[in-house]
Amino acid sequence: MILADERPELGARIRDLRRACALSQLELAALAGVSARHLSFVENGRSRPSRKVLLRLAEGLEAAPDLRDSLLVKAGYAPLADPAGPPAGRTAVAEYVAGVRGAGGPADAAGRRVLERAPRTAVSALVLAGGGPGTAATSAAAALASRLGLRGVAAFGVEAGCGGFLYGLATATGLIASGAAGRVLLIGAHRDAGGALLLRAGVPAEPGAVVRVALGGSGEPDASGSPLVVAGRLHDASREVLRTAGWAPGDLALSAAHTCAHDAPAVLDPLAVRLRVPAARRHHASGPPCPAALPLLLADTVAAAPGSRVLLAAGSGAAWGAAALRWPPSRP
Repeated sequence: MILADERPELGARIRDLRRACALSQLELAALAGVSARHLSFVENGRSRPSRKVLLRLAEGLEAAPDLRDSLLVKAGYAPLADPAGPPAGRTAVAEYVAGVRGAGGPADAAGRRVLERAPRTAVSALVLAGGGPGTAATSAAAALASRLGLRGVAAFGVEAGCGGFLYGLATATGLIASGAAGRVLLIGAHRDAGGALLLRAGVPAEPGAVVRVALGGSGEPDASGSPLVVAGRLHDASREVLRTAGWAPGDLALSAAHTCAHDAPAVLDPLAVRLRVPAARRHHASGPPCPAALPLLLADTVAAAPGSRVLLAAGSGAAWGAAALRWPPSRP
C-alpha cells in the first residue's frame, strides 16, 4: 500500500522526469493512454496511478529498468527486475582531476599532478584531446606519454574542437568498459591550459562514475551553426544523458558547459534556461576550442559531496557532446 507521504514524492519525480524529456503533460498523457487531467492529478499527488499506467508512463519517459523499478516501488508495487540479478555493468570511474594554466607545458603538469596519486605502472592507456589534427594528435600523445614516464602504454589522440574532452571521455570509458584498459589517463590540452582526469574501472553507483555519455556531429568539417542551433544541440545531448541516467535537472549539484562558438553567451544562456538548472549550480566557460575547459571547470569548482550528480556539456557547430557523472572522491 502506498503511504500518504510517498504519493507527492512519486508525482514530483514523474514531473521532473517529464520536464527532463521536454514533454508536456498532454504529450506524456497521450503516450501513456491517459488524460492530461489524470496525469496532472498524479503529478500533484492527488491520484495514484495503476501499475499498468505507471509502466506506460515509464515507457513514455524512456526510463531505464532501474529507474522504472524505483517508480514502481515508490507507488507500492513490486519491481519488474530481480533484485538478485546481475550487478551493474563496468564503467569508468574518475579518481582524480587536475587543471593547470600557464605556459611551460600545462598538459604535462596536469598529467603529473594526477599521476602523483597513482603508480605509473597502473596506467595502461593515455588519451589526448586537442593534440592536433589527424596523426599529429597521436604523435603528440605518444610524446606526452614518454615525457610522463608512461612507457609502453597505448597512447593516441582525438580531435573534436571544444567537444574533444567529451569525445576523449567516451573513448576512455569504452576502453575500460570493454576490459581493454584498467586505468586511463585522459588529458585535454590547448596552448596555455591543460586538464587531466585519471579513470579506473568501477560501477555506475560509485563516486566518480561516468554514468552516460552522448556525442553528436554535423558531418560537415567546417560547420559552425547559429548560437540557437548550437544551444539546441547541447540541450538535446544533455537531455539524452539525463534521461538515460534517470536524473532530473533538479538532481544536479553542478552543470558545467563550454563552447567556442561565436557569441558564446547566446549559446550558454539559452542552454541553461532550457535545462532549468539553478543559476548557483551553473559553471560556464567560453573561448577558443579548448579541450581543457571542462576539467579546468571541475578542478576550479568548490568541491561537491562525493557522488553528487554532475552534467558536462561542450561543443560547437561540428562536434558536441554531454556526459553525466558522479563527483569524484578526491582531487589533487
